[in-house]
Amino acid sequence: MNENKETTAAIKLIIGSLPYQGISVINTMKKVMEYLCIYYEKTLEKKYLEIAIMHMRAYIELGFVYDELKRQFDFVLTLAGVSKKEIYRNVSGENQSAKKISKSEIRSMIRRWTSSKYHTKTKDEVVEDIIDKVERRSMGIYYYHSNQNPKNPKSDDVYALVINEFESYFHDIKRNKYFKLL
Repeated sequence: MNENKETTAAIKLIIGSLPYQGISVINTMKKVMEYLCIYYEKTLEKKYLEIAIMHMRAYIELGFVYDELKRQFDFVLTLAGVSKKEIYRNVSGENQSAKKISKSEIRSMIRRWTSSKYHTKTKDEVVEDIIDKVERRSMGIYYYHSNQNPKNPKSDDVYALVINEFESYFHDIKRNKYFKLL
């Protein structure tokens, strides 16, 4: 495996674990970008900008929204002389945006839901539960199972709703995609 891919995977693990600890992804990424820019400006060592760009790619690949940190990301890209288009090379999710709390938007985030008796609830009930929890700002981590059949654990798609004091995210665990909920 390529060292860059391993580094990006490690960064994804770190970013992905923040909401589960009640830590703001947005605020953390702002600080990371800020510190890396400060180090670059003091040393003129391009490696700091390369690290910042790796963090940006990992953030975007996880499904987070570029525009949430547009000012910071654009500043890094300007310093590095890199275009936004280059950041999205081999990255899915360029048009990723924060998801509104509507039934259709939430349904679209749930890729697969079986009619098995082993699911958490029906898909409609899960959608209603998510809307209710986000609207009430019920802080916590909530898991939804599409098919928790003990005889066939591989067929289970697990989703997590993370609501902390800073943000709300829906996490498609199997596909490792995050959706910020408004």
